[in-house]
Amino acid sequence: MKIHTLWSIAILLLLPMPSQAAVDCMRLSDGNQAIQCFWNHIQTLEKKNEDTQTTINRLVDENKNLQADVTKLQTTNIQLQQQLSQVQQQVKSHADTVAALTERVTTIEGTTKTHTLRLEGDLDYFYPVFFADKCWAKGATHLKIMRPDVHQDGRWHGSMMAFFTFHPSAWGHGSHYWQRFIAYQQRPFVANMQLEFYLGGITIWLRGHTTYQYASNCPVTPKFNISGELVIGKDPNIPGGKLAHKKRNTIDKSIKTGWAFSHNLHYPNQK
Repeated sequence: MKIHTLWSIAILLLLPMPSQAAVDCMRLSDGNQAIQCFWNHIQTLEKKNEDTQTTINRLVDENKNLQADVTKLQTTNIQLQQQLSQVQQQVKSHADTVAALTERVTTIEGTTKTHTLRLEGDLDYFYPVFFADKCWAKGATHLKIMRPDVHQDGRWHGSMMAFFTFHPSAWGHGSHYWQRFIAYQQRPFVANMQLEFYLGGITIWLRGHTTYQYASNCPVTPKFNISGELVIGKDPNIPGGKLAHKKRNTIDKSIKTGWAFSHNLHYPNQK
């Protein structure tokens, strides 16, 4: 057996799988050329291995850098989540503040702004208007119903200044009372008044075909029905449990000009 054949066999034993280049080296007849061929082939493989290891090391370093970037991004994400949570809390706080201010402005506008109430219908009839007590928990409600201009709705149609202070029992809390002051010119505009015991509010019969201005220390939201019966709500003291009022064409004898109080107390100088 030739020496280069022995070298070839030895090299083949060292290689996991002979490449085409190694097979070509085995085919060389000159032993020295074969050995040199194998040596060159081994150096080529070592160079490729070094290049591969360099690539692997570079990829490992890049992976470490990526892991470090991921860690930084995760830290940044946590910080952003915390900042976002703080911003959301601030937004909620601002929204609550805006809501509170809006409610406050609405209340102030409701207590300082004069509203117009137009009642159509017949001039000879008085229609029930229910004014809800929206600030029952804050104490008495103060309601003004006015017609300062005697010529509003027509020449010498009439003027009126009426003030009502009231606090209903609201299902049995007690301490309910009312007081009123009425002054008018040309014709009366109020035919009756009723403090609604169970339903928070007051019903006032106002002359139809007339325009009124009203203001209150809280929203009162007048409710009326010119075309028929005014249904206010449920009242267990009334047969059928429904509180409702109808229009009228007479003035109740209790309605007088000047001051009047609940429990039949009146100021003098009334007519």
